[in-house]
Amino acid sequence: MAATAEPAEPAAAVVGTEERLEQVTEEELNAVAARIARARRVAVFTGAGMSAESGIPTFRGEGGLWDTFSPSVYGNVPGLALTALFRPGRFAAFLRAIVGTFLGAKPNAGHMALALLEKLVPTIIVTQNVDGLHQAAGSSTVWEVHGSLLRMRCSSCAGICDLTKDQLGDVADKFLNEGWLLPRLITKKGMPPCPTCGGILRPDVVMFGESLPAAAWEASAAACRAADVLIVVGTSASVYPAAELPQMAFKAYKIEINPAPAFPYANCHLKGNASDVLPRLVEAVAMYHNGHVETSSSDEDVGVTANYNDEADSGDADGADAEGAHKQEGI
Repeated sequence: MAATAEPAEPAAAVVGTEERLEQVTEEELNAVAARIARARRVAVFTGAGMSAESGIPTFRGEGGLWDTFSPSVYGNVPGLALTALFRPGRFAAFLRAIVGTFLGAKPNAGHMALALLEKLVPTIIVTQNVDGLHQAAGSSTVWEVHGSLLRMRCSSCAGICDLTKDQLGDVADKFLNEGWLLPRLITKKGMPPCPTCGGILRPDVVMFGESLPAAAWEASAAACRAADVLIVVGTSASVYPAAELPQMAFKAYKIEINPAPAFPYANCHLKGNASDVLPRLVEAVAMYHNGHVETSSSDEDVGVTANYNDEADSGDADGADAEGAHKQEGI
């Protein structure tokens, strides 16, 4: 696994402090929007908090799925297979918690805002989520470092098959209604075989201890390294190895959007949820982009001073790289 840089000190300055519960002000948004409007390349790193607002439960944190289902059992293929064999009811409950909410989820206002952002500034999304909501919102360049529930991967040839939500629902029904047990998996009954080699298909989702997809990792690392601005949304960026990616944005001005500061490399923190902050932020970027507000090369000219942490840019450029195996520490 690649080495990781040490968190920069001091921690990110907060735009909208913990004592202030009101929304981020227009002045604060405009200061950040000016930087985004000037950027040549923007990278956005999203996590479970982004999808939670669409009704998809998070894994970690208070009330997350790992509070109910142990990650040591449900976060890996052997554990899931044994649960399906010996505790099919419990396995069905986990499957409903994952797939049931996913099938009905739709992009929220934050997803839609990011889709609009790429029409204003060259934008690449790097997501830890497996729900496909960024693409459903219209974002065209999305790298899924933890895979996707809308794909199946062959356990033999590693071939990929795309799924629609309806097809995924049909697969889930086989588990829930036909008693999906380990012998059925071994004999390939109940699921369509790989169209290339006839092997067993499994969800194309990275489980504990598995390697992240190489192509998505390399493209995500390149996007973060090239970015002038990095936006971290709905994640603490603490699950490795994916957490290495925002640390690679050495030259970027780093913006965190979360209810509370969690990303220690951030230059500034916009307090709030993605569906609240992102539409307002992208609207402000559009004002600059359309020439209604002039951008300035000087941060002091954009209306807010001392609202960011310059020292957070001092990460060690040699501290992380995209080479080598990247094993999932956890979903």
